Amino acid sequence: ADPKKIAEAVTQLGMQATLGGDLENFNKQLEEMSKIPVKEFASKINDAVKCEKDKKPLTNEQRTLVEINNFCSDINQIQKTQSAKATASNAPPQPFAVTMLEKLEEKGGLKKVGDFSGTYTKTELAGHFKELRESLEKNNFRHPVSLDINGSAALNISYNPKGKEWTVMSINQDPPIQKIPAGSEEKLAVKLSSVHPLTANVCVAANYAHEWKNEAIFKKAPQPVSPQKEQLNAPQKTASQPHHSRAGRFANFFNRYMKSQAAKDQHSTAAMKKDKVQTQKAENVEEESQATNRPKFR
Repeated sequence: ADPKKIAEAVTQLGMQATLGGDLENFNKQLEEMSKIPVKEFASKINDAVKCEKDKKPLTNEQRTLVEINNFCSDINQIQKTQSAKATASNAPPQPFAVTMLEKLEEKGGLKKVGDFSGTYTKTELAGHFKELRESLEKNNFRHPVSLDINGSAALNISYNPKGKEWTVMSINQDPPIQKIPAGSEEKLAVKLSSVHPLTANVCVAANYAHEWKNEAIFKKAPQPVSPQKEQLNAPQKTASQPHHSRAGRFANFFNRYMKSQAAKDQHSTAAMKKDKVQTQKAENVEEESQATNRPKFR
């Protein structure tokens, strides 16, 4: 699997976990995955899943591995859904029509409530995030708000009004989930300094969409690209960027998992074919036996 596509799928799950109120558990799964040696990843998961299937008592580690198995299955489903939509429409896949995490489903799923687009300086961008936060506080919106950046930038930003903090989610950073306190919006602007022009879809859990009263701040027209702003928002070059190896390592995890699942499916299919052949042979033997023992009339 492509590390970039894996990163995008993980970000989509992160957005859903945020809006479903399950971000801490999502973060725990990412942390636990990073502790497992890559070569042992598939075998450990398969052993845990087998124990659960056989209804054997699970250790805490095995319970976590079962959750990680579900996590990988969700990633695979998101990729399949997006690929199918892109093939069917010959257009970039939309981030909202994907398999929902259970806790987000309980809240009605995902609802887009706004968007904004433009080329911003860091100061303008920090001001825009501050304006969003103050608007949420003014209108007493008490639920998480998630910003899907550029649809496929493998980056998600959310704000939790109750905790008064921003969360930046990306497996291309270490740690993948980083929290920034309200009032420090300039730090968010730095995180987005390499994304330009910037487009963000603003989402909430559907059950809370009727409480949304912050449309006004998203009615600004996209700003024209100017050479000065392009220079200010240009990607910053660094001597080394070790976070890319993190995305690659995660893709390696997922690839091993998928190969393991494919091998299991192949084995299961072969076993089913073998059973079918054996059943057919048994039926043939039974028919021959009945024919032999059948009374002959002259």
